[in-house]
Amino acid sequence: MKKTKVLAFCLKQIPSATVGVMAPLFHLKEEGNIDFLFRETLDIKEKDIAWADVVICIRGCEKIEHRIMQESRRLGKYLIYFLDDDLLNIPETSNSFQYFNMTHIRENIFNIMRICDCLWTTNPNILNKYRSFFDKAVVIHAPAMLLGELPEFVPRNEIKIGFAGSIDHEPFLESFLGKVIKEVLQKNSSRVKFQFFGAKPKFPDFGRAIEYLPYANNHEKYAEVMKSLRWDIGLAPLPSSEFHACKYFNKFLEYAAVGAAGIYSNVEPYTFIVKHKINGLLVDNEVKAWVEAIQSLIDDAELRQKIRNASYQELVNSFTVGHISHKIKQSLSEVVTYNAPLCHEDQVNFPKEVSNLYFYKAMELFKHHGFKAFGIGLKKMINKIKKRQ
Repeated sequence: MKKTKVLAFCLKQIPSATVGVMAPLFHLKEEGNIDFLFRETLDIKEKDIAWADVVICIRGCEKIEHRIMQESRRLGKYLIYFLDDDLLNIPETSNSFQYFNMTHIRENIFNIMRICDCLWTTNPNILNKYRSFFDKAVVIHAPAMLLGELPEFVPRNEIKIGFAGSIDHEPFLESFLGKVIKEVLQKNSSRVKFQFFGAKPKFPDFGRAIEYLPYANNHEKYAEVMKSLRWDIGLAPLPSSEFHACKYFNKFLEYAAVGAAGIYSNVEPYTFIVKHKINGLLVDNEVKAWVEAIQSLIDDAELRQKIRNASYQELVNSFTVGHISHKIKQSLSEVVTYNAPLCHEDQVNFPKEVSNLYFYKAMELFKHHGFKAFGIGLKKMINKIKKRQ
């Protein structure tokens, strides 16, 4: 029987692509279920489109990505849009707000959704918001890519408490978590150490009690650092908002995999997965509640061990790459069964203007904003410099 050929693409190979799509599909390829190919958007060639039966656009929002999907539709491919964030409702506090709020970017997202057959998402709230654009919509979890052997539980005098996340979390961390940390340190002084991996919120000077670690864009490096930190407690504060309710519970998967007992805001998406005092703590976004939750885990090594064991077992039972791959075969059967009409690359009409990502983005900005594009570009450069500091 002919194997389905699956082409997935994304503007850059970001964690959403690596974890949510590539890992389970490469697993299906290794099992002999499909042929699979990943390309960054600007690397796609006519022969790639001709080759594919199924085309998956990962978080697509550029004109060139709409063109790829248009041509794939014309040639009879099965089209899937993968979305793990509500890109049409990015909050103003996010570094990517200006980009996703541009009219032509929003139009591209709507246009891509309108021509796709299926929405593949990790969150039921996204499915409910956008399912009307598609004939089919499915929720399939991303796998726990940090999963390995559970680190040995060793009670220590110093408790390591960590947060892993991007700089987009900084405004909420500064406004809320700073007060929590101050109270925790007042009660515990030399007994605890906080580490922030990625985000670098501007807290008052807590001296050596807080350590900042630069974000690792490479997923392998990110996994290596996370496993090396040996956190006792992982923090996952999240605002209660429509946008944040559409995010994925990545931090549960990461904290559980590295043996940290997690404390999570009592909001979606964490309420989808966390069972209070079983595989984590669910806490209302109040300073007193968070101080009490952190203190309870500092004082109770038995509770920490219970949570880390239960959350780790949940990953083993339901979030391995093999388990998620099986879910794809069940819920998104077109990935393993669909055969498009035979196609030769000469039939593909896909003239590509540029292959350099930065040049492409500069051209698109100038096309839509004229000389204002220089100011927009400068602002983006400044934000990137700040991110690296």
